Amino acid sequence: DLTGLRLWRHAREVVRRGTGCEVRDEVWLEPWLPGTGWLLRAFVAFLFRHRHRRLRARKGGRALPWEPSPG
Repeated sequence: DLTGLRLWRHAREVVRRGTGCEVRDEVWLEPWLPGTGWLLRAFVAFLFRHRHRRLRARKGGRALPWEPSPG
């Protein structure tokens, strides 16, 4: 597998909030190589923060406090 991942599961939830909405992404991943999970989690966090910034820039809006899921 070229992705380096044994498991990749992504769920997106869009919730209406007043005149706008809140977008939540949740990602579960499991790397093929032991000990590389920390690196993949850091990359995925960077990727999704970037995607959300682009989405806000295109559609307007503001950032909400972000906290990574435990694990």
